[in-house]
Amino acid sequence: MTIDKRIDNSKQNVRQDAFDKLTWTDMRKSSDVLTEKVLQGQQFLDLFPELSQDVFSSLYKFEPTLTEEVPTGTELNRKQMESIMESEQYNTLRTYTALDDFSSAMATADVLNTVIQRFESDPELQELAKKQNEANKPKPKKGKGEGGCGGGQGEINLSDEVSKMATKIRQAVKAGLKQAEKNAEENEEAFEALGCGTGSPERKQMDFADKKTMLEQYKKVKNMAKYIGKYRNLCTSARSERIKNTKHELCGVTLGNDIIHALPQELASLNHDVLKYDVFRKMAEHQLLQYEMETDEPTGMGSIVCLVDDSGSMYDENEYIARGVMFGLMECAKKDSRNFAVDIFSGSRNNFSMEIPNGQYTAKQMMELLKVSYGGGTSFKEPLNYAMNIIKTDKFKNADIVIITDDEYYPDSDFIKMVNDFKKKHDCKITMIHVGYFSESMMKELQQWVDVVYKDLGDENVAEIYKNI
Repeated sequence: MTIDKRIDNSKQNVRQDAFDKLTWTDMRKSSDVLTEKVLQGQQFLDLFPELSQDVFSSLYKFEPTLTEEVPTGTELNRKQMESIMESEQYNTLRTYTALDDFSSAMATADVLNTVIQRFESDPELQELAKKQNEANKPKPKKGKGEGGCGGGQGEINLSDEVSKMATKIRQAVKAGLKQAEKNAEENEEAFEALGCGTGSPERKQMDFADKKTMLEQYKKVKNMAKYIGKYRNLCTSARSERIKNTKHELCGVTLGNDIIHALPQELASLNHDVLKYDVFRKMAEHQLLQYEMETDEPTGMGSIVCLVDDSGSMYDENEYIARGVMFGLMECAKKDSRNFAVDIFSGSRNNFSMEIPNGQYTAKQMMELLKVSYGGGTSFKEPLNYAMNIIKTDKFKNADIVIITDDEYYPDSDFIKMVNDFKKKHDCKITMIHVGYFSESMMKELQQWVDVVYKDLGDENVAEIYKNI
């Protein structure tokens, strides 16, 4: 018995169109676990593939509805679908799955898995599945004298048999929906923490395999991802505050479509029954007379080169904080279209670097940065050389360097002179974000070559970092 048998559309209990069927086929081919569950269920219920497609459609479609008539021989499938769609958990689960093929496929696999477990462990449910299988087998033609068609003493009333087991069926699907809801909520939290929440353009562009890989990686770095979500949110708040505090000064009159800065005579025309349409035309053609505003941007709007310590002393929480702050900086770069480069380092030979033009990082790049793990000692020489070399390029000209570490570093005088000469020549500054123990003697050392040091990573300080870098 194979999963690739042709599904009998006449045995479907949820109304479906060609698009629904195509989506189901794509998801079944993309998901190994969904394929496995359909094949596993088919071992005891011949119409399990049809049931599986019904479950998926009930979770995925915008307005799923059951067929008016119960297809002959599908009474067990029908009762399961009715139990699913009448359940309280079903409506909650659909907030995650409706029109989301990936989430629907994952939830379908969870529901099927629980249903399979219940049937495999319950002899009465197994017997009921056999009765539906028998009801769908071709009936041999009766010869002369063998009576009419159907209604004989040995005939099974499948509907009555299903009704007797209604409670067990409801319990099975309810348990499946509960597990699916729990997993769907966790998956959505993962996507949100990684910046791919519901409706995000990047999430829509990702295929099934990419989403699955992202969730698998998230589970390995779940604690780290909590910090990522926190610091990304702080970045958003800090950026909003920065924009709010940005000064705007009037410097002339220009043409455009900004109604907020439109000249008084243009605004007055909006009150005229005819002239208002001329205003709309001017807006559409960017010909509206408006004040030209000069923006006094805060400092620190250039490219960013971020150096992240991944030595053994950074584990566990310090590493989570460091990656969280790093992703917050990436978010700042993304929102302001600033070039971003990162180098995760440890010791003298371990480093992982990545350049992100205009800060437009992808989910795949996030996962690559999350997976990096070294341990060992700390050496600032190599990452600083990386930073200085990249700042010499046009893309990162005059970029700021941000170092995130827990290390106490006491460089020699030659190193200090080299760094300071470079900063002066390339008009850049170095900010250190320290996540470990911090001594006063270290502050004196750092002040010789670091411009700004943050040693208290409370929310206010982190927000200040994001506003000033």
